[in-house]
Amino acid sequence: MKYILSLFITFFSCSNSNDINKKIQNPVFTWEKALPSEVGLSNSLVNELSIEASSLPNIYSFIVIKNGKLISENYYNGESKESLLHIRSITKSVSSILFGIALKEGQIPNTDIKLKDYFPSYINESSDARLHELSVQHILDMQSGFNWNENNEAINWYTQITNTLEYLFSKGIIDTPGDKFNYNSAAVSLLAHVLKKESGVSYSDFANETLFQKIGIANYHWDKDAQGITRSDAGLALRARDCAKIGYLYLQNGMFNDEVIVTIEWVNKSWNPKIDLNGNYGPIENLHYSNLWWNGTYDGKSVFFGLGYGGQLLLCVPEDELIVVTNHEFQLNPTQAATHSSTFLNTIFKKLMDSL
Repeated sequence: MKYILSLFITFFSCSNSNDINKKIQNPVFTWEKALPSEVGLSNSLVNELSIEASSLPNIYSFIVIKNGKLISENYYNGESKESLLHIRSITKSVSSILFGIALKEGQIPNTDIKLKDYFPSYINESSDARLHELSVQHILDMQSGFNWNENNEAINWYTQITNTLEYLFSKGIIDTPGDKFNYNSAAVSLLAHVLKKESGVSYSDFANETLFQKIGIANYHWDKDAQGITRSDAGLALRARDCAKIGYLYLQNGMFNDEVIVTIEWVNKSWNPKIDLNGNYGPIENLHYSNLWWNGTYDGKSVFFGLGYGGQLLLCVPEDELIVVTNHEFQLNPTQAATHSSTFLNTIFKKLMDSL
């Protein structure tokens, strides 16, 4: 499916000298552990899956959260529970949460705000009239209208371009915003500029203060672009068990430790099957997209997920109170890296779901 092919070309570069590394003391939340049998799963099956996962190419992590408890945590190829693993475009789903928080806290009035107010050097009287209609919501739904082919553009844009804004806007616009789904990492990078202007702090500081500290994410690494702006489209590295907290926040309808981090209305909007992509992703059927989250179904059950290039997955199944996280090496030949997610889904995830 052509839309999904666009997803796989998401960035080889890891870091630069301006990257952000944060370490915060006394995290507010740690996972309670349980045996699979204590939450209705087979101990032997989960153990077999952890062994099978070890044979998957280039895998780094495989963890399972069930009913809010950590029931399986596995690391491979030299990684550990303390490893900061790149989540690539799952960063986009984190960005969605940040805009939900900004909306709750009144930093932005709504997501229909126009980007022309933030990029006057690139959207002005001489610009295509359609650019004047471009909103934050269009970017959240991958309907920006830019002339962009993720397969052809993303690696060059991420690794070689020093002025990312100029590069994106020079592509021009070919569709009316809101008309067509077109996966565009560069457009998502605009969100960091918007939130920085509205909040008065850097994108990473906003994330740290309003999200990470509140859900117990103590350590992270986040790439900046060549202009020193934290990337809102990719570049975040987390511990696998901390990545799972992102999903757990949404399984709890935006609540964490009895505090509303993001509203249930935003969670529902993000996990709403809004844009029909007319296809499947591995065993996940009825693929849709909304607010920088993917969603579909497996055997009739809703599956909501963040997906990053090279085999980074955050899978959430609300009906089963299930969260699955896996990370893989991504700095590989694109043909090889693109197989990681589908292989994991068609083997480990499928067997786990079939056992429920």
